[in-house]
Amino acid sequence: MKILAVLLMLVAIAAGVNSNLEQEANVLNYNEQDSNKMVESDLMASRQIVWGVDGPDDRLISSTIHSADAFNFLINDQEVTYRGHETTNITRIVVLKRVGDITQVDLVDGGLYHNFVTIRFTCQRSYSMYNIIDIFATINCHNN
Repeated sequence: MKILAVLLMLVAIAAGVNSNLEQEANVLNYNEQDSNKMVESDLMASRQIVWGVDGPDDRLISSTIHSADAFNFLINDQEVTYRGHETTNITRIVVLKRVGDITQVDLVDGGLYHNFVTIRFTCQRSYSMYNIIDIFATINCHNN
């Protein structure tokens, strides 16, 4: 009986050590990895799609949450358009998607170096979507 108790205790300790090693394998070390690569533990965070880069004069001019509920047998295919002032120059567009969200995101019209942008969101049949759209731009003001 004592041998069985000792064996069960050893199995429990081995299982705990093994699961602890698996958790440590998922910890990110950005110093050793290329930051553009998606690794297993990044799956817990939001996915982002980025067009362009932001500079020192850029401002966040729009932050929008776009969502659509799931309906049976319905394919959500929607477009979102942002129109800025005529002196607006869009320099960066960021779309954040939820974990596991399989929405396809396409830049349809305008975009970088324009004052407007149209983004299309398409998700699979019977799925919902939830996206955060951040638009950065420089605003050229001329005082005459």
